[in-house]
Amino acid sequence: TGRAGVRAEVAPDGAGGLRVFGSAEATHEFSGDTETRVEGTALKASPETTGARFALGAAHGWGDGRFALQASATYAAGGSDGDGFGGGLSLSARF
Repeated sequence: TGRAGVRAEVAPDGAGGLRVFGSAEATHEFSGDTETRVEGTALKASPETTGARFALGAAHGWGDGRFALQASATYAAGGSDGDGFGGGLSLSARF
């Protein structure tokens, strides 16, 4: 699978450690159709070859960058990732 995309990130003035980001990515599956046999039964896969993924999110850091909380929402259209919405929330700590 090949992927190419862009990401933009901004830190609004006066927002402390807040960062807001967005990204767009195009995907392409190069392998095409695949087939395997299990006890004489053929199993075939025909992935969609082209897709896209979009994401929006925000992150906030504090404690001189030792802690960070990030939230994001994604949408995938076509390709091997399928169609649908997703999201994530993470908390990180650096010691």
